[in-house]
Amino acid sequence: MFKAVEFDNTAQERIKEAADFERRLRLEALIGLESDVGGIKIRQMTGFDVLQLQYVENKIIIGGVPDESDFAHFFWLLKSKEEKRSQVKLFHFIIKKMKTPEFIKEVYDYIDYCFLDLPTSGGSKESSSYNASSTVWLNGIIDGMSSEYGWSYDEILSAPLARTLQLYQHLLKRQLGGKYKIRNPIMAKASASELNKIRNKDG
Repeated sequence: MFKAVEFDNTAQERIKEAADFERRLRLEALIGLESDVGGIKIRQMTGFDVLQLQYVENKIIIGGVPDESDFAHFFWLLKSKEEKRSQVKLFHFIIKKMKTPEFIKEVYDYIDYCFLDLPTSGGSKESSSYNASSTVWLNGIIDGMSSEYGWSYDEILSAPLARTLQLYQHLLKRQLGGKYKIRNPIMAKASASELNKIRNKDG
């Protein structure tokens, strides 16, 4: 007979922490807060930013092993108005920071958080697909948002992408109902981790 898995209090607390963190990331996107990545203040990524990074084949976005020029372009494009260092000084700072794995992780965490609410092609799988071609997913999002809200092309692409994707998920949920499940990848990963612990303990 099938028995539902029950998490103990400690496991439930860890899942709640993951859910709270995911919610905070979404609030930061809606408010429009900037980020500090490795000591460099950067703004939220927009659709225009993604298109530019893909156009020049920046490996941080399209995949592969990024080099100094990829990181330099990424940070120079997204740097906050509060970042006053010159291009040369910022480049030297990035070269130095690239030697630390913590810096690289911060960069990719920032990107993953930007694409937190990106729907998968199937609409239900919990996987990251931010490096997919923009002709596959971004044009569809622009079309859906403009049709639903009446926003212009420039308005959609100029808005923080994380905010746009949040709204797009709810748009899909309203249109598709039970056929679409809103992605909560951070909480889902925490739940899966706790489930694996139980299976390994019982196994």
